[in-house]
Amino acid sequence: MPRANRTLVVPWAADYRSELAAAARAGRPFSLLKNRWLRIGANNGRDCYAQWEDSGPYVYDDAAYVFGASDVGPRSRRARNAGIDVSPAVRDCLGFAGLNDDENVVDWQFVEERDVPPGPWKRVVTTRQVFWP
Repeated sequence: MPRANRTLVVPWAADYRSELAAAARAGRPFSLLKNRWLRIGANNGRDCYAQWEDSGPYVYDDAAYVFGASDVGPRSRRARNAGIDVSPAVRDCLGFAGLNDDENVVDWQFVEERDVPPGPWKRVVTTRQVFWP
């Protein structure tokens, strides 16, 4: 179930008014986050890009961390205050060792698709929403 205040906290929500309305009329969910692009920077100087697929880790309604204008850390205190999980492909792109090394640190930000440079992250691009027949 989408958060009631999502159109107030997601900066690009207004750009999706018609899609949100159409989904509501059809009784289908519509995610404002799924498939959005991220730049993920590692503490080793590498940057990689990926698409947002789901929420978490541990806390699923942390709008201040995800959309805040300041450098607010995640509300979760688990796994050394983890604020994002990355896929194995992103882990490898960033050059991280191990399967789940909590010593790795990243910073991340949303980016527009037009600002995503060519790279391995463009081999598979998802466009499907959270509902399909």
